[in-house]
Amino acid sequence: MDALPKFLKKIPIKWLKVVDFPYFSLYNLLVRRRVSVFLGESRHQLDAKNRLRVPAKFRSELGGKYVVTVGSNECLCVYAYDKFADYVAKLESIPSFDLQAQRSIRKILSLASEVEPDEQGRFILPANLKDFAKIDKNIVINGAGSKVEIWSEEKWDSYSAIENFDQELAEIGTKYGV
Repeated sequence: MDALPKFLKKIPIKWLKVVDFPYFSLYNLLVRRRVSVFLGESRHQLDAKNRLRVPAKFRSELGGKYVVTVGSNECLCVYAYDKFADYVAKLESIPSFDLQAQRSIRKILSLASEVEPDEQGRFILPANLKDFAKIDKNIVINGAGSKVEIWSEEKWDSYSAIENFDQELAEIGTKYGV
């Protein structure tokens, strides 16, 4: 319970266990595991040595070692080292006879790279990942829920230019019940 705010530490755990709903458990959320959610957008540039600086708001949650790999739409995904193991476990649960999925999984894992930031929060972006994401110099670093995404600024601006955002939100709500 060390990660809990002071006001929640005063609530007896047995009370938190009582507030258990089928799809949401306050007890699980607050006591058993700490949930990290990455939010926001930052624009940066690679330096002459192909280093990029991870925004301070993401560094503490990512920890001292990250895994950077490929994502969809030619972006890169950054995971906290321990969270990447959870992601790999999910990937390994996909049947090996699903050949299309296995091809993507191989790409994700073969291009993954462990990186450790320096004291200023910078790390060298491996050339194969830089090429995959078509990154030249300007980048956008986005919080994307359980991971951080790195985009070429040009790709991100094109991808995020949604013509009818309200319609897309309505479709997501209808399709997924959000």
